[in-house]
Amino acid sequence: MAQASPEYIALDAYIDLRGKQDDLIRKEFEKQHDHFEDRCNGLREDIENVKVNISLLQVEVRELKVDVNRMQGQMYNRSIRNLFTRIAPIGIYQSDTGLVMPTKLTKNAHDFWKLRAPRTSSRSTYPKSCIRYDRVGDGG
Repeated sequence: MAQASPEYIALDAYIDLRGKQDDLIRKEFEKQHDHFEDRCNGLREDIENVKVNISLLQVEVRELKVDVNRMQGQMYNRSIRNLFTRIAPIGIYQSDTGLVMPTKLTKNAHDFWKLRAPRTSSRSTYPKSCIRYDRVGDGG
């Protein structure tokens, strides 16, 4: 059986060898640390991008909800056959406040149509009153 002879090194050589090994280990840890920091920074940027995209999606979802609400209100209002059935208010979307409902609203279709089409008697009354005014104005 062969025996290996023990090798002895001097203290200065041991200190140099140990210093080189420490430098190699330190460099490897620094590489790992830098790699970890780069990954963390990349993840932070990705998270910020996701937050921005989520906020944009929230705005779009609010707009879509308002659009759906408007379409439902319009469909309901179109289907009304009874003039005294309550009509649905239709809101609008404003970017700073969201859904805004109308402040002045007619209660039913009958009131709405009274606003839209004046009665024929009121239309014929106006010219008669003008003619009467003209006659009074000429004689005075």
